[in-house]
Amino acid sequence: MEARFGNGDVRFDGCHFSDGDVDFGGARFGRGTVSLTNAQFGYGDVDFSDVHFGDGSFDLAGAKFGKGSVNFVETRFGDGNVDFSNTHFGDGNTFFNKAQFGNGNIYFDRALFSNGVVAFGAVNFADGNVSFHSGEFSESVVSFMDAVFGSGNIDFGEANFHNCGIHFNNTDFGQGDVSFIKADLNTSELHLDNTVSNGKPFTLPERSSVKSRFIRKSADLFRQIVNSSDRSKP
Repeated sequence: MEARFGNGDVRFDGCHFSDGDVDFGGARFGRGTVSLTNAQFGYGDVDFSDVHFGDGSFDLAGAKFGKGSVNFVETRFGDGNVDFSNTHFGDGNTFFNKAQFGNGNIYFDRALFSNGVVAFGAVNFADGNVSFHSGEFSESVVSFMDAVFGSGNIDFGEANFHNCGIHFNNTDFGQGDVSFIKADLNTSELHLDNTVSNGKPFTLPERSSVKSRFIRKSADLFRQIVNSSDRSKP
């Protein structure tokens, strides 16, 4: 049975969870703030799939995950700000596939993703600003395939991608500014097939000072891998 919370704030700040699985799947939250700042998770899987948050802010800043998967598949966020800044996503796969964000700002600044699949496939980011500024991606397959952004600005400035396959295939960056200024993709493969921004084909401007090598090829095989993991509980 899914948990139901009222309209007050819900706080798990600084909580230390055990090494078993943590399951919030299907939970419903009210209009208050939901906060798990600096929470620490063990080796088990962490499931927030199909959770509905209200219009209060959601704050997971500074949290640390272990070796299990982290699952926000089909999660719905309200119009409050969403903060994953300085979050360490651990060594397991991270899934946000088909999540829906509200119109608040979304922060993944200095977030750390290590190993496995990092999937933001078919996410609706709505109209807030979206920032992955100074994010760290290492030895990962990173997918924003089929994601849709709105009118907010998008910031990947100074993000570092180490030995990653990065897929923005069929991504719509919306109407805001898109920045990869000083991002480092030197050891990664970047896929931009059918990527658009402001209704036009998207390419990285020379002023971005991005280091990368560009690979444009079919992503059908990778799409099959991501879709096979696109479940309520991977």
